Amino acid sequence: AAIAEEESKSIGAKTRMGHRFRMERGEFNTCKAPFGYRLENRALVIDPQEAETVRIIFDRFLAGDSCEKIAEHLNLLGISKRYDRPRWRPGMIRYVLRNERYAGNAILQKRYTTDDFPRKKMRNKGAVPQYFVTGSNPPIVSQEIFDAAQALIERRYKTVTTAKTQGLPLAQKIYCGHCGTAFRRKLCNGKVYWTCRTHDTDKEKCPVMQIPQETICEAFLRLYYKLKH
Repeated sequence: AAIAEEESKSIGAKTRMGHRFRMERGEFNTCKAPFGYRLENRALVIDPQEAETVRIIFDRFLAGDSCEKIAEHLNLLGISKRYDRPRWRPGMIRYVLRNERYAGNAILQKRYTTDDFPRKKMRNKGAVPQYFVTGSNPPIVSQEIFDAAQALIERRYKTVTTAKTQGLPLAQKIYCGHCGTAFRRKLCNGKVYWTCRTHDTDKEKCPVMQIPQETICEAFLRLYYKLKH
């Protein structure tokens, strides 16, 4: 059993090394086609119907819509998602907007497999090299549109970060105890509430309702006083 395990490790290491050499040469493409593409003979080919959905996502985002509104729009249109997922989620929209594949480029080895048993798929945060390949596949949106979307994402992120230091200390600090999704601020009839994003999108997915900001602050202060005294 020990000999078989070592042999398996050796074969796996050689296979991964072969993939890395192909990545360095820009020959390795992908083993799985992202939404908007089909995989044919190890090459990505545009799927016309899905590609139109990708363009809608970029157009509406650059027009000012949030990821939540875009997901809601696609669900109202009845546009299907892959892998039997019935509804679009804001996280899926963010993934599309961030994916460099749609501009015709590729960042290879975003994830890697560990050497030891049991092997695990890990997100690459510098443990192994990454490779950027230009023109790896046909683009669905132009590089200018993709770059504009990245710039808008960065501006919105800075706005949220600034808001945290200018009167919104609860931003990105509250998470749903039922589904784990981050709460977002919501203004209703002049009163501030914090609501679970999942519940706000689909009430059947999460039963946790919106909570007044005053209630959250009072709960925080009660805990603070208990810890202090």
